[in-house]
Amino acid sequence: MDALRGIGLILTRPRLWPLCFLPTLAGLMLYVLLAWWLLGHPPDGIDGDLQRWIFTLAVLVGLALLSVVVMSAFIGVIFDPLSREVERIAGGEAPPPCPQKPAELFLDSLRRLGFNILLGTLAFGIGFIPVVGTIFAVVCTGIIGVLDYTSVAYLRRGLTFPTQRREIFKKRDRQTALFGLIVGLAALVPGLGLLLAPGFIAGGTLLARRRLS
Repeated sequence: MDALRGIGLILTRPRLWPLCFLPTLAGLMLYVLLAWWLLGHPPDGIDGDLQRWIFTLAVLVGLALLSVVVMSAFIGVIFDPLSREVERIAGGEAPPPCPQKPAELFLDSLRRLGFNILLGTLAFGIGFIPVVGTIFAVVCTGIIGVLDYTSVAYLRRGLTFPTQRREIFKKRDRQTALFGLIVGLAALVPGLGLLLAPGFIAGGTLLARRRLS
């Protein structure tokens, strides 16, 4: 499975760790700070252990979805050096640079952000329905993950978000679905998706290479 192969690649290649450390640490610190501030300033009316527990759960789940929705829209740019190095390891040659201009890359990120906000809002709204909500949230975050963690490899080949989305949804396969499932399940654990982001970027790069070969 590409997601697990990507995580394994990161763990067994110490020279890749510097490319993972700063973005992952920054994301985790921001997550912890936001969670600490929100949990320390509950709204009026929160009283009793049950209400505090529900509020804490809502904050952690909401922040987990927020990190997927917002950060993943720009994660391809953040982890581009890591993805390029993974391509060198997998293919033995340096991949071509992204042909898009900065304005085009920014527009592509905005399209991704809009799509992620739509799915993230649906996932959060339905996510508290027992069983059905959890399954729906996993599916939504899995779709976001597949599109975003493969984005940088697609962009290097001149394929922006609309083309990438059509290619992935038109040619669905088992490995792509498993990648999305692993990403979606990881997003259910607060902070785990951010921690595994470098491995998912590596796995998404391998997935994109396989699909586009």
